[in-house]
Amino acid sequence: MPSSAEKQRAYRERQKERARQAAREGNDKLSSIVESSFALHWSSRSERQEVAFIEEALASIGLSLDFSKDEDPECDEGLAGTASNRGALGRAERAVGALLDSATALAGIINRFKLAEIERALAQIEQADLPSPELKAKALKEAVELEGMRKLLRKEVRRSLMPTVITNGDTATV
Repeated sequence: MPSSAEKQRAYRERQKERARQAAREGNDKLSSIVESSFALHWSSRSERQEVAFIEEALASIGLSLDFSKDEDPECDEGLAGTASNRGALGRAERAVGALLDSATALAGIINRFKLAEIERALAQIEQADLPSPELKAKALKEAVELEGMRKLLRKEVRRSLMPTVITNGDTATV
């Protein structure tokens, strides 16, 4: 039987998934009032510093994003009828979702790799023949450090983001 914390976590995850689905379907309540060009806003002086940061950060891993043109050749035909999913704004919103989903998956892969390496190192310590008390003390100290790292890697961390989509009157999401 799930605990109340597990039920709450599952409830929040269902809410997030509904919001993500609504965003994918283009149910952004603000789409009906957007009149100006996101491409022009992206290229404006007021966003220059943020855009430069984004470009530099992505370039450091061999990626790039450019929303300076209101073009959207990758727009899914199923989404094409929804104004908020077309053009530079639609591509930018979908990029946020894709980057977040990709970062979450990549973080999971890295985390599992590091946990496996900690398990391997702990198994080596356990299997080691340690004849002297000094070696045993050193191994115990290393095992305690590894346990501390494992504990930290098992904690979930959160990052705060500004919402980009209003899916209904009271729900905002990215």
